[in-house]
Amino acid sequence: MYKILRKLTVITAFVLASQWFFFMESTAAYSFPILSKTEFSETTRNMDLTNRLEVFPTPIYLPDPATGELVPTLAGERGGYPLYQAFVSESSPSENFSAAQKLDVGTSDSEQNITFLKFGNRLPDINGGLIHKAELNLFEIDNPFHGGYWDPAYINRNYSIHKVLTEWSGDSVTWMNRPQISEPYTLETMYIKEGGSRYEWDVTKIVGEWYQNPKADFGLAVTGKEGIPATYRSFYTSKGYSNKTYDQLDRAPRLLIDYSPRPSFNSGYGRGLKLNSGENYIDLAWFTQSGVKGYKLSIFNGKEYETIDIGMTSKWTSFNKNIWPTAEEIENGAYQLKLDGTGTNLSSNPGLLYENAGNTEKNSRSYYFKLTAYNEFGESAPSDEFRVSVPNRIALEKVSNVVVAEASPERVKVEWDGLQDAIKYRVRMGSTPGDFDLSHGETTENEIVLTSRFPTFFKGSKIYISVEAVDKEGNYSGHTTPISAVIRKKYDAHHASTFSTSSVNGDGIMTMRFKNLGSEAWTLEKGYELKLVSENALLAVDSLLPEEVIEPDDIKMFRINYSGKQPIGEIQLKWQMYHRDSGFFGEIYSHNVSFYDEIKPVVNIQSPNSSALLYKTVEVKGTAKDDRLKEYKLFYGSGSEPSSWNLISSGTDPVENGLLGNWDIRELASGTYTLKLEAIDEGNNVSTQTREVKVNLPLGQVNVAKVTDQSVTVTGSGDQNNLTAFISIQKGSQVLGSDVIDRAGFFSIPIAKQPIGTVLTLHLKNEFGVTLKEMSITVKDGTPPLAPKVNTVADNSTQVNGTAEIGSTVIVSKETVVIGSMDKTNSDGTFAVNIAKQPAGTKLQVVAKDAEGNVSAPTTVTVIDKTPPPVPVVNSITDNSTSISGKAEKNSTVTIKIGSVVLKSTTADTGGGYSVAIPIQKAGTVINVTAKDAAGNVSAPATKTVLDKTPPNMPSVSIIGDNSTSVKGRTEKNAIVTAKRGSTVLGTAKATADGTFAVPIQKQKAGTYITVTARDAAGNTSFASTNKVFDKTPPSVPTVNKVYSYSKSLSGKTEPYATVSVKKGKTVIGTAKASSTGTFTVKIKPQAKRTVLTVTAKDAAGNSSKAASVTVR
Repeated sequence: MYKILRKLTVITAFVLASQWFFFMESTAAYSFPILSKTEFSETTRNMDLTNRLEVFPTPIYLPDPATGELVPTLAGERGGYPLYQAFVSESSPSENFSAAQKLDVGTSDSEQNITFLKFGNRLPDINGGLIHKAELNLFEIDNPFHGGYWDPAYINRNYSIHKVLTEWSGDSVTWMNRPQISEPYTLETMYIKEGGSRYEWDVTKIVGEWYQNPKADFGLAVTGKEGIPATYRSFYTSKGYSNKTYDQLDRAPRLLIDYSPRPSFNSGYGRGLKLNSGENYIDLAWFTQSGVKGYKLSIFNGKEYETIDIGMTSKWTSFNKNIWPTAEEIENGAYQLKLDGTGTNLSSNPGLLYENAGNTEKNSRSYYFKLTAYNEFGESAPSDEFRVSVPNRIALEKVSNVVVAEASPERVKVEWDGLQDAIKYRVRMGSTPGDFDLSHGETTENEIVLTSRFPTFFKGSKIYISVEAVDKEGNYSGHTTPISAVIRKKYDAHHASTFSTSSVNGDGIMTMRFKNLGSEAWTLEKGYELKLVSENALLAVDSLLPEEVIEPDDIKMFRINYSGKQPIGEIQLKWQMYHRDSGFFGEIYSHNVSFYDEIKPVVNIQSPNSSALLYKTVEVKGTAKDDRLKEYKLFYGSGSEPSSWNLISSGTDPVENGLLGNWDIRELASGTYTLKLEAIDEGNNVSTQTREVKVNLPLGQVNVAKVTDQSVTVTGSGDQNNLTAFISIQKGSQVLGSDVIDRAGFFSIPIAKQPIGTVLTLHLKNEFGVTLKEMSITVKDGTPPLAPKVNTVADNSTQVNGTAEIGSTVIVSKETVVIGSMDKTNSDGTFAVNIAKQPAGTKLQVVAKDAEGNVSAPTTVTVIDKTPPPVPVVNSITDNSTSISGKAEKNSTVTIKIGSVVLKSTTADTGGGYSVAIPIQKAGTVINVTAKDAAGNVSAPATKTVLDKTPPNMPSVSIIGDNSTSVKGRTEKNAIVTAKRGSTVLGTAKATADGTFAVPIQKQKAGTYITVTARDAAGNTSFASTNKVFDKTPPSVPTVNKVYSYSKSLSGKTEPYATVSVKKGKTVIGTAKASSTGTFTVKIKPQAKRTVLTVTAKDAAGNSSKAASVTVR
């Protein structure tokens, strides 16, 4: 009976309270199926259809080596994973407790214990779900009380939960190397059972941050709050599957994460507004989920999803939300939605917007949505993409390319380009635009034949036709703008105009225009052309072009080409349109054409050209031609504009690029003449060309280069009018050498060296035997002076001195730039040339030039270095420096001295920098630094004094108690000693000559940390010595209540948590620990009356109070 009632109670508790207590008390009553599992976790389904993720710090499953399937870890194996659970203790700062099989938290004897937990190598994937609750559960060791829903509950504020900020390992973590933790995230438990073993904390915020940034998941830390004594607790560790199962629920620490799966759409309907409106709307619906505070709807715009916060709802409609851009905005390239409601209803063709965004993959008639859930801890991942199509409400585009293929009296055939979405077409024909009084019809094809309501259509009458398309939804295009046509015969033509030229020799052109009066278009393919009624082989009509279409009422201009030699005079021509099947048709046009000659003969003098020089007999070549050439004549005259002409030759046969005549000019005077070619044809058309030429011109002058006693050639130039000339050099009657002046006018004649003053003669004759008057050439001095002798030049010199040829000019150059000169040397050949100072290493060139301009070979002298380097720059030197560095002249030798003793030397680099190692020197030592260049010049010394930069040693500090009024110890003599609590200065004092100090301070609380530093006279500060204030204050004398001879206990009040001892004489007869309020009760045996008992209290630091005495009554 008892068992039945207990089971009934459990089920009722579940209904009234929560599922948690249900499976705490009786896991056999209901078993939640496992949806998924990892090495460290299991996922189950909650009753409200959300999911619960239970995660442990050690594996509860490991892969089976044979099958790879995850199986329970009953022995608590770690499977190679790190240890993710441990605690550290301030009381044993260097000890690792990984083997302790417990997790300690809180303070014990004023020493803190911290538990670190990390739930697996990473949190399990929740597939984009939304977290709405996360709890940390720990279970106290040796506390079997679970509590039921009927037991009282409270909130425990003794502990805080922190995020771990750095990496750690349970196998090696200690108090000394513990990881850094955050400020508290959680300062209190959830409601837990009074006296219960299970402690629960809300860690939703921490878990949410881990899912947002998995790399920040280093686990969490559980600590006791500062200032609250006796918060020490021991909790179970995780041992794999063996202590996580439901019947062992009070064992393993765990993380319980409740989350809602990603949202999903339940339904979506696309609906259309009125026909041809182009507008639609969509209704969406979904199931809401626990823990969700609202939803965000994302709508695809072709490039990205744009999001609307729609709050806590389970449905949404786009109707009148006006979020879609207007047609005008889309036409202008817009693609972003109008989430401010300034747009319009959804379009029947969202594909236009997608194209603006560059997307051609999505269905152009569908919309795409995603749904996201959110709460105060974050957002879920978006739902799967949800596609909703809308019905078409777009007006069809206008029918295009409507043509009347036939408009005969018997019938009218209309054709147009079909539309893809059209299912039928409506056609109407009327005597006025928009009317259908003549005929109308409907068809599913893209053509129709209409007949008249009367026997026939009237020839020549004008008709108007329009077409409208209709799609399967009933949207329509509207009738096209009416096109007109005229009822007519199939073949008919009318001559419109003619233009004709009358040139007989220029392949003349006539144009003739005919109008199409028929009902069929003229094309080359159909066999239409313009023809002469009577053929003429000399006339050719251009045919229609392959792409030409001459529609009814269009006018075609035909071009008629004359070819060949036409008979001069007037002829009659008759023209008519022609079809290859029906023959000639339409109007015949007659036209008279007169032919006459108006083209001049062609004349051209090819040679001689206008730049030629002519001698003896000249062949004149060129062209004189015409189809009706009568005669050509070739003349010459004197000057550029002759007053009379002399006949050279003439002829009646055409000449083309041939000989026109031979011109004998041997007896003509030297000068300018003009040739003239003249031709006349049978039509008396005359052509003339003239050409100016030079005849019998004399030789040009020759320029001869200077000839010296060193010359072995005679060179020069002379323009010989582009003719070949022969030149020779003679000494008396002896020919020394000869050459041919090339057409560029240059020559070079080898000769033997000749003495100074020798007179040579030059003779010149061209290829036609024309000679030039001989020229005389005198041999000049060509021997240069000897190279000058130059004295040493230094970088501080302002003159270059030396000796050179007497009377010569001395020139000093640096590379190609002259930097000084002297017009003439002194009578003894010495010279002194003024120059600006030059840098050492500069190369100078010195030459001598004689009166004839002959220049000696150069003497090169290098400027030597005579300037000492500048004083070196020396960086600061301290008493802990092991090197000296600075800057000096590049590549100089840097020497370091103390007095006359050389410490070290080195060479500066190409930038002037130097650094040399030295022994550490005492503060105040004077060091000299000099630089010596490659030439041996030594700089003035740079002097540096060694600075004091060595801080004092860390002060040695005596024990500080909470009753201390000074901090004492030893440090560097005369140093200033400072004591601080955090950043607050508690006091300062100066050390004595032997280094002892005593800094006055106010009394500090036990557990406070005081840092002590020393600063020497140079301002160097030591490392800080960190010192903890120890508890040295004993408890007050306990207050003791009355004790009687029958009393079995002794009670009273003392310091909280103090250990109280009761003695009779020297014998301890009982001890007890005071409560958090200081009250105590010590169990004792009844004592005889007038027995004197002494009572003392000892605190956690071991300080004992003075004894209180009480006499038994």
